[in-house]
Amino acid sequence: MGAVWGRRLAPRLARGASREAPPPGAPATLRAAAGGAVVSPGTERVYRAVARFVHCDGRLDRQERASLDALRAELQIDPDTALRLEFESRGDGRLQIGDTPAEHGLLLERLSEVAARKVRFSPREQRCLEGIFATLGMPAASLGFLTPERRASTAV
Repeated sequence: MGAVWGRRLAPRLARGASREAPPPGAPATLRAAAGGAVVSPGTERVYRAVARFVHCDGRLDRQERASLDALRAELQIDPDTALRLEFESRGDGRLQIGDTPAEHGLLLERLSEVAARKVRFSPREQRCLEGIFATLGMPAASLGFLTPERRASTAV
């Protein structure tokens, strides 16, 4: 039911013409697409993806911890859930990211905020970002806007 409803809604969202409420049985990601906001499963996926990037080099400095704490508060994730998500983010499993523009946008915004504090990326961080971008269906070349070298060359 949800997939059919999602296929009907996608063209309307693209035209900006629909704000109709999703049916009660629609998946949370579709409810998020209808409202333009990221809902609970999506916020957890965003937090887990950012945590994966922050933890991928095996170190967590104060700025990274502060970034995760601020994100946790913004997304209204309780501390115990945040710890669970951070633990899960360290696994080797495939990263799950929803398919809504709102979720992708939030993830890219938060990744860019964390990446902006970096002087340079370690090889592990670079591979981690490439994996996140691949999961989003974006080419690795898109990663350029996050790299410290790119930010330095475009700074005004």
